[in-house]
Amino acid sequence: AVVSTQSTGPEGMTKKKTYTVPVSTKKLNWSQIPIKNLQKNMFWAKTKEQELENNDLFTDLQDIFAQKATKENSAIIAQPKKKIKELKVIDPKASQNLGILL
Repeated sequence: AVVSTQSTGPEGMTKKKTYTVPVSTKKLNWSQIPIKNLQKNMFWAKTKEQELENNDLFTDLQDIFAQKATKENSAIIAQPKKKIKELKVIDPKASQNLGILL
């Protein structure tokens, strides 16, 4: 059975194009509006995305929302070395002189 998009959506609305990006992106907290809830006068029903497509805009959005690559290997290499405290023993005479000074 073939379902027409016009029977489930507003009158005159055509099926929207699905866009994909080559990199993984951050999770967006939004949900898609069900087609049955769209009305004829809504922005989403009237907008023709093909007229608004702009590759520069898609590139900018991809750069902004792309997840940063994990740096597991560099984290292992770049771990700072622990500082080792050196304990020094002061002879008794130097200790007495320090005690007098302080």
